Amino acid sequence: MLAAFALSLALTVGYRRVAQRKQVVDALEVRRLHRVPTVRGGGLGFVVIAIVALLWSTHYVAALAVMAVATVSLIDDWRSLGARERLVVHLLVAALVVIGIHFRSLAHLGADQVAMLIWLVHGVFLTTAALAIVWSINLHNFMDGANGLLGLSACVVLAGLAVLNGRPEGVWMLLSASALAGFLPMNFPNARVFMGDVGSASLGLLVALGVLSLWPRNVFFLSLLLPSALVIDSSLTLLKRRASTRRWYTAHRSHLYQWLIRMGYSHTRVSLFYAAWTFACASLAIGLRESELPTIFGAVVSVYLLGGLFWWWLRFHLVKSLKQLHRA
Repeated sequence: MLAAFALSLALTVGYRRVAQRKQVVDALEVRRLHRVPTVRGGGLGFVVIAIVALLWSTHYVAALAVMAVATVSLIDDWRSLGARERLVVHLLVAALVVIGIHFRSLAHLGADQVAMLIWLVHGVFLTTAALAIVWSINLHNFMDGANGLLGLSACVVLAGLAVLNGRPEGVWMLLSASALAGFLPMNFPNARVFMGDVGSASLGLLVALGVLSLWPRNVFFLSLLLPSALVIDSSLTLLKRRASTRRWYTAHRSHLYQWLIRMGYSHTRVSLFYAAWTFACASLAIGLRESELPTIFGAVVSVYLLGGLFWWWLRFHLVKSLKQLHRA
């Protein structure tokens, strides 16, 4: 873990120097929340270590999937790609992952009635999982807009997933969390480098892989609690923009964390708020890991319902306050 942290920090510092010379920076735009041009793509360092951790843990399909997402995302950071090209790669990666899950868990089944029922249930699950993987990749990309917000939250999520998995499955998650922690000194509280698409998209896939590794155990449902802050904000923001007939797929500043920063809250306070929510959910999940399914379902539904209501309430008051300021 210490080696992963130190190597990640060294790789991030080295990447920043190269990217500065090549002018791979996020320029100032109206939709962005930073005030100075900042190097992007610095997440490459911790992603490389996460891939090595997956290979070391013999998760070859998962490592290949992360390599594919990281490669197309790094190209986008350096030269810019269209949304269609990125989406095609995300869909192919999702298909690769669920095929790997299929051969790992279902290949031994026969053709009797019980086996066919299991095939049907897993078929529905794998289809849903493929769509969830694509959404996870993109929602983590959407949430990468404030200093340390995604890095802190995802670090807690990966560490929590490692605890829920236990050894040896959770080792690569713990090493990935350590590598991500090595990136954070360069991104929080003051951002000298952004993780870019290569970091955020790869994190989305790593989190999805960590959650799916728990299927079909009861703790799989508890693991859905860990990324709830990111899922609630990104999903409700997308639904809100879609309902208002805006071009929901274009860049914007409509997420709750963006509203908070626009209203004067610092990046540090907002990022720590999301990390605290994530830590509380991780603690709840770990505390309930020996519980029965009804208790687990009740906890998951309650957290998402409470989080959704809080999102609507807080966003309503933020928008109302901003309108009052504009009138004044």
